[in-house]
Amino acid sequence: MADASVTNDRAAKVASVLRPLGRGPLSRELAVLAGRLLGVHWTTVYRLRRRFLTDPVASSVAPHRRGPSIGGGRLGDDVDKVIDEVVTLPSFDESHSWVNYAASPL
Repeated sequence: MADASVTNDRAAKVASVLRPLGRGPLSRELAVLAGRLLGVHWTTVYRLRRRFLTDPVASSVAPHRRGPSIGGGRLGDDVDKVIDEVVTLPSFDESHSWVNYAASPL
């Protein structure tokens, strides 16, 4: 990821270009012009503007890491506990495969 000050400067520049465009419909001509000012493709201007209009502050158009946050998970704590328990079970040889183990009566 880029240096924080460079990222903040870039986000401020994007916000300063998008803010005067208002909240109404954005013509392709203005999108192309804004794209030239920002050094991005005109379609990227529409994506940045959508994020900016949702939350009109510079940080809303700052680059962000894709995917789940580091250390976060998509699974719940209960599911993680079950997975940890299954992974730590002693391994079985072929005569005691998981299928046989799961299908055997208690």
